[in-house]
Amino acid sequence: MRAVQRADRIEARVLDAHKKIANDPSVVTDRERFRNATKMVNELIEVINQAQIPYWRKHTIREKAKDVQKLLDKLDRDAKAAVAEKVFFLDLNLWPFLKIFASSCVGSLPFYPQLGVVFW
Repeated sequence: MRAVQRADRIEARVLDAHKKIANDPSVVTDRERFRNATKMVNELIEVINQAQIPYWRKHTIREKAKDVQKLLDKLDRDAKAAVAEKVFFLDLNLWPFLKIFASSCVGSLPFYPQLGVVFW
């Protein structure tokens, strides 16, 4: 009975962490908050691994915690991609043409006439 209650409390903590991160995607813009969120998820996974609860509950709760970790990673990747894309388009606005010299894979390079990008 106590193991079931312990599993319920741990699962509630994991769901609460998922709710906080899903409702506030700006957590990745502040490095300190992102570091704390990542640390919290890793600590939850450690608590789950050391808990004396039924194996099937441990497995499902661990999967939910890993989903939270994947959500954090996805938000971080999306934020980094947005910054990289913004920098790329800022550079394109400063240059009239961007020339990329690639002799071996010319057929696979895209052509962007609207951006003024020329591949040679």
